[in-house]
Amino acid sequence: MDDSGRFHLTLTVGGRMVQQGWWGSEAAARWKWSGWGEDYSGLHGRASSSSTR
Repeated sequence: MDDSGRFHLTLTVGGRMVQQGWWGSEAAARWKWSGWGEDYSGLHGRASSSSTR
């Protein structure tokens, strides 16, 4: 969570950022994180995500 109370996620594939977003609730951020994992799991390279809370 940042100082404004939002949750930040960044998804990278092969070291390149492909998605980034901010959400106002932890539940929404966790839902988006799991969706991104499914959406990008087939891309070449290793997908990873990071979150700030």
